Amino acid sequence: MQQLIDRIAAIPLSEVTFEKVIAPLGLIENDAPITPILAVNFLRFVSIDETLRRASEDSKARWANSQVTGHITPEIIQRIGAVYKNTDHYKLEPEDRRLLHGLYHAFYPNGRLLSATAQLRFQEIDARLNELDITFMRNVNDAVPQCLFTRDALWGVPEAILDQCEITSVGNENARRYVVHADSPQGLAVLSYAKLEATRREVALAKSRKCPTNLPIVAEAIHLRHEIAQLMGYPNYAAYALQGTMARTPGRAHQFLACLRDRLLPQGQAELDRLKAFKRKARAGLGDTCVSSDDTIYAWDLAFIIGYATSPPPDESNDLDTIRHYFPAGRVLRGMLRVFQTLLGLKFVPNKRAPVWHPEVQTWEVWESQGSGSTFLGHVYFDLFPRRHKYHHTACFKLRQGSRLPDGTYSTPACAIVANFPRSTAAHTPAFLSQSDISDLFHEMGHAMHNICSQTQYARFHGTNVEDDFCEAPSQLMESWPRQRTILRHLSCHYQTGQPIPDALLDVVLAMPDHWVGLDILQKVSFGLFDQYIHTLPDGPRVDFNAVWSGIKDGVALIRDSEPETPIWPVASSSFLFGQHEAGYYGFLWSQVYAAAMFHERFKKEGITNPRVGLEYRNKILKYGGSRDGMDMLTDFLGRSPEMRPFINKTLGLDGTATTNESSNRK
Repeated sequence: MQQLIDRIAAIPLSEVTFEKVIAPLGLIENDAPITPILAVNFLRFVSIDETLRRASEDSKARWANSQVTGHITPEIIQRIGAVYKNTDHYKLEPEDRRLLHGLYHAFYPNGRLLSATAQLRFQEIDARLNELDITFMRNVNDAVPQCLFTRDALWGVPEAILDQCEITSVGNENARRYVVHADSPQGLAVLSYAKLEATRREVALAKSRKCPTNLPIVAEAIHLRHEIAQLMGYPNYAAYALQGTMARTPGRAHQFLACLRDRLLPQGQAELDRLKAFKRKARAGLGDTCVSSDDTIYAWDLAFIIGYATSPPPDESNDLDTIRHYFPAGRVLRGMLRVFQTLLGLKFVPNKRAPVWHPEVQTWEVWESQGSGSTFLGHVYFDLFPRRHKYHHTACFKLRQGSRLPDGTYSTPACAIVANFPRSTAAHTPAFLSQSDISDLFHEMGHAMHNICSQTQYARFHGTNVEDDFCEAPSQLMESWPRQRTILRHLSCHYQTGQPIPDALLDVVLAMPDHWVGLDILQKVSFGLFDQYIHTLPDGPRVDFNAVWSGIKDGVALIRDSEPETPIWPVASSSFLFGQHEAGYYGFLWSQVYAAAMFHERFKKEGITNPRVGLEYRNKILKYGGSRDGMDMLTDFLGRSPEMRPFINKTLGLDGTATTNESSNRK
């Protein structure tokens, strides 16, 4: 590699071309040891071995620092600039053109070359931000907020859940305490079922008080990001981070969030009023020790009062646990794979001999089923159940990126879906998935298929390496499948009888309208507004981020995390502030607009398992990864520019006044 770099650096400026400079740099990226680095870095999120997790963190830091000070020398940067200025960009292939633009803008922000002093400071800040990112995520993953409860304090929690909890002592009933990890499925169950408000409140506050040592890390990171933006010629970090996205500017991102806030606040307030009525109903039935007389809706109220006030009659046919028994995890996984096989023209083959990081991990090979059907496309790993020190959320991690290697062969991709679904609660009984769990699984599989089905020349554009505010669209699209009758029936199989879910129970599942879509979206809007606010701050006196968080969340999301006088620090465990998501949370909602357009305007109209539409989606969206502009791919697949109307009308259930101008303004 160094010999090639030296040859590029020696090319006279008058002779530089795309083929002599830019294409070789792209192939160097493809051939770099990214594959082992991705896999090694991944281990810090899933390994049970602390030594291995720390080694993984160290490798990430070393790799990131080597990239900051790596093979791009001043001579190389000078030649990148010369190619950019002397090349007819529109004669290049689209992916080549994006490579040229990406390399140029990395070193010529706003069209100007950074001074040597600025480049050095940039490298210093970037290295420090990488250290902060590693430390922040380590603290979040290692933190295990525990609550100790007597059996009486857990009144209402199903025995099957309690059986999964550790017990601090055995024998002396007065000394027995159940250990509830606030971030675990058991913690979520306590918030849903525990009848005593004090119990639910303790779990909710434990979740909001994780990782206080992360607070100074957040403050330092925000300060350094602003300094980077200034070095690169931007007024704030959001302006720097949003270059190259579909939103383009913080102003457009904020306008989008403000529009959603204003449209949804009336609906959210109506939902809040219903919740307050539910709270009064629960208080009347259970008393003040279970539900306080305070009319405010707190985080520890939400799941419990909804469940209490809307629980079905004590009829076996309407029991949600009975419904869950039709969705054992293994059956759902296999059924989901069959859906993707049909839709995208693929074949999934289990590989039980593949090396894995934990015995519970499943490995599946993905093969092409179209044509000869003999083309191997990649691997997908499934790590679905919780354990100590594992990543706490649900995500799809890249382990290997696809790209064309210098010898002409193609490096096939691999990715891992990591989740924390509830384990089996009894011997000889499988783990069961809720409707929310199934939706999450389809979501992450959408990311996995984006990586597996992508065929790009350069690794930097492979799979989900698209505009940040388009990245979630393929995964959010797939959430619509487990909301369809035919798909739910296909996924179901009673764990004892082997029978599919009966129509009567299926009607119950499909009749569970999302009464709280307004509050759900408003919470995401509040996160997005907070993210934009802290990343558009001018450099000045340090800000109390938790106070800002509470102010925005209380006014927009409407559900309070705690009483005003109760100290909490949710910012310290908000992972969306790190991991290259910073200033980009709005994208989770922005991309939902595109997901709704693709589903309702193509799949819903032409068939949700229609292989013709599925293959067109694969070949016009997934195949290109980030090698084409997201709006161009969407327009090609939809036949016109996407509109906001399907998102407003179908996803949010609002009266639609959206126009095509709303989509064109985003381009």
